[in-house]
Amino acid sequence: AVTIPPGASTGTRLRLRGLGVAPDGEKPGDLYVECAVALPKSWSKEDLELLQKLDSDVPDVREKLSF
Repeated sequence: AVTIPPGASTGTRLRLRGLGVAPDGEKPGDLYVECAVALPKSWSKEDLELLQKLDSDVPDVREKLSF
């Protein structure tokens, strides 16, 4: 089982130590997993309402960014 950390997005690489291929007589290497986030193609009215509520409850961190 792999636990995907919160905030992971497409392209995030996870390293699973010791779970890779084991060459003859050696210990296993590391296994790398790349996340691919898939969103539904269609949303129900309830889904959209929940997303809007979540959007209004979560502060926009972009406001605090400065370049």
